[in-house]
Amino acid sequence: MQDTRLPVAANEGDRQHSWDGLADLKNRLAADQAADAAGILRHTGLHATPFEAAAAIAACQNDGLVDAANAVIHHTSQRSADEVMQVLQILLANADTGSAEQLLRIRLEKL
Repeated sequence: MQDTRLPVAANEGDRQHSWDGLADLKNRLAADQAADAAGILRHTGLHATPFEAAAAIAACQNDGLVDAANAVIHHTSQRSADEVMQVLQILLANADTGSAEQLLRIRLEKL
């Protein structure tokens, strides 16, 4: 079974919700490049690994980018059922029940 915990910094006790795309996303938003930012979120939700999608959701939420987190959740809901289940497992393993519930609700609406 794959480890579903998000990375923890060596000197910190709290989970580190890191995502490599966060800096690029914030730069695009700061530069008013909304279409590029939307593309990053769409790509992450649809094509990144389930772990990366869950990390992106957490990182955006922790950085106050709630709309960005919601966009990743929306795009993730369009993935295969197996991939959605993997993201749900990761979110729940990291106690992000709110995002997991939102992803599940959106996915079920698509059935």
